[in-house]
Amino acid sequence: MLRNRLLDNIHQCQRLKSLSLSTAAEIPKEFIKTVKFRTCINVYDELRLRLPQFYRKSPTEGVDLTIDYVDTQSNQKPKKTIVALHGLADSYRTFTPLIRHFQNRPDVRIVVPNFPDFSHTRATNYSFWHSSDEKYQLLQDLFRILNINIIDCLVSHSFGSQPTSALLQKPQDLQIRSLAMIAPQFLLYNLSDNTYKISKLMLLMSRSELLSRLLHRMKIHQSKHVPFKFTNIDEYFHLSTLVLDRQAFKDSRARVQSINAMKLPGFIMYSSDEKIISKLAQQELYKLLNINDDQAIHIDRDDPEIFASNFSFNNSMKKIIIKDGRHLPHQKCPNIVNFLIEKLINEC
Repeated sequence: MLRNRLLDNIHQCQRLKSLSLSTAAEIPKEFIKTVKFRTCINVYDELRLRLPQFYRKSPTEGVDLTIDYVDTQSNQKPKKTIVALHGLADSYRTFTPLIRHFQNRPDVRIVVPNFPDFSHTRATNYSFWHSSDEKYQLLQDLFRILNINIIDCLVSHSFGSQPTSALLQKPQDLQIRSLAMIAPQFLLYNLSDNTYKISKLMLLMSRSELLSRLLHRMKIHQSKHVPFKFTNIDEYFHLSTLVLDRQAFKDSRARVQSINAMKLPGFIMYSSDEKIISKLAQQELYKLLNINDDQAIHIDRDDPEIFASNFSFNNSMKKIIIKDGRHLPHQKCPNIVNFLIEKLINEC
């Protein structure tokens, strides 16, 4: 009971923050919804064997989570459904331009869930650790609640590509018709042993409130060695959970190859100045998907008129390179992204 009250209190604070930020970002409040549900039933039996240091308290009967999500047509039966998945330590706000573009379309439903953050790890008594297995099951359970069984375009940004590939590999009753992968991070190369050891140590320390406060005061989350500058230590802990997802590292190539075998239409979008994901990892991804360098479409301005009037995906994956978009090409060129996704759902 105490744990449930803690989770509810934390979520109320997060929701107030989320609503104020989303209003500033111009996502209408009526589209921001909340759902509480039990997920990850029978998921933790294997995870306890794989990582007992972290999952020893994770119950077979799963965990109760409360998350916010955007849903533009929850009471309608639209012709097309778009689902967008954000990356690690991010939120649905990263897709604000996409939401705004489709929000008034009665024929299109766009659903963008917030994945749990590190406060959920604390509130579930350190049971939920943000692995691809947990996120996959969370999404399957959420889609059942929202009556989603067909996704006309599955959009992902950064590490959101991991649960995307898991859904494609094990769709169950889900049908996915096209893909939009923006700055996808498939972990095709292992992290260094040093990064793994430091991150694992940080996560072990996260269990202590005293140590967490100390690390926050030391501003570890704003260290020059951290690729992102976070506002608090929990955001850094959340990023560090990536090292626990070693099975995702092992499965990445097989998952990407399964995407290639499906022959789904879609696009992969990186920026010319992408710093988070190495050129080596990008080239390996293109290789696994049989996409050649000469197939790249280079975009230097946010204007769909760049594309020929007869542009079509023709059931293939397109390689899109955005000039100077860094790790957020969808925010650098939102009109390009909206145009491409609209093309995809119209052709599906």
